[in-house]
Amino acid sequence: MLSRTATRSILIGVALFTSVATVASAQDLGADFHPESNPEHDSCYQYWRTVFPLIPEYHRQGMFDSIEVMTTRLDSLCEPVRNYYSVNDYKLVRLIETGQIDSNWCDSTIDSFLFGLLASYMEDVDFGERGPIVRPDLQTYNDFVDSLAQALSERIDTTSLEHLVCQYCLDRRDYIIDRLKNGGYPNTCYQRTYDRKVAAIEYDLEHRRIHAAFNVGLWAPLGNADVLGNKVEVGGEFGLRKSRFGFDGTVLVRFLDAKDDYELYLNSALTPTTEQFLGAYIGASVSHRLFSQMKYGIELFAGGGYDGFRTKHDDGSATLHSYNINTGLTARYFYNDTKNRFWGLQLRFSFVDYDTDGGTDLSGNTISLNVIYGYMGNPNVTDRARRLHYYGR
Repeated sequence: MLSRTATRSILIGVALFTSVATVASAQDLGADFHPESNPEHDSCYQYWRTVFPLIPEYHRQGMFDSIEVMTTRLDSLCEPVRNYYSVNDYKLVRLIETGQIDSNWCDSTIDSFLFGLLASYMEDVDFGERGPIVRPDLQTYNDFVDSLAQALSERIDTTSLEHLVCQYCLDRRDYIIDRLKNGGYPNTCYQRTYDRKVAAIEYDLEHRRIHAAFNVGLWAPLGNADVLGNKVEVGGEFGLRKSRFGFDGTVLVRFLDAKDDYELYLNSALTPTTEQFLGAYIGASVSHRLFSQMKYGIELFAGGGYDGFRTKHDDGSATLHSYNINTGLTARYFYNDTKNRFWGLQLRFSFVDYDTDGGTDLSGNTISLNVIYGYMGNPNVTDRARRLHYYGR
């Protein structure tokens, strides 16, 4: 009967013979190599098909030296396309089995899987109804590595680097990211990388945000200006946020007929007006964040600009002008996971003085209450935050 050593030698010889037979017809593997184009003439592809089905059985028999010989040969043949023909997941499981991973160990492939372009590709690609391509001749190998990684993960510390690597071998990226979000893998390079990337996101969100909002609500004049009556007010704001401060430009338009008649002093005579009214405010403001908790925020703002309205009379039309100094509060509720879209309320008190040149006294200030809907965030940060499952503190 053959000894175990002799049996290993024969099996290694069979595998190597297969590879040598195909090497004779090998073509150059350039950077633009496509394995499906002509697999029957490609030594890398043929040897790959030979090696992968053998790994599960060799592992169960403890023939680790044989596996090492075959995988080394595979790396040599497939050097230009090593990422495509990879046994990295099995090698990682073996490192865990043999206790060769310490807390400072890092791997660039896992880093890319969690944080890099590969992570972006995995989330954004649309595989359609067929799903990702799975090679039938790899199913036995894949099932074997999955079962090995699952068995290891169930008997090791769930906060250890080894546990993270097992989840990587099982393609559980979302699980790993959720654990990292909650500090689940302390003292590992991946936890440090995650925390560093989140800190960069938080800095960008705090210091570089765009603000845009649409306003609609009620505008009400006070004092003697009450004769103008309440109006519908619509408009918008656009600006920037940096830390707790904001800078916005604002345009608001008001319309509806005047409540009562009033007179203007035009052409050295008092002239009655019609009830038509079309008003506007154009200005700028600065704001300061008073409160921010979870999905809620409150800002205090102060601003100034031009205010006026146009009315008609028997001989034509006239425009009344005024400065506008205003202050108020904006309360927002960020309703989506990424906390960049909001509904809110804005209360604005304005100091104005509509001069009728001796006509009806329209002295008095105004107040408005608007419902607002808008966006406040950094478009360059949104995708990064989504991939890290980060939605704010």
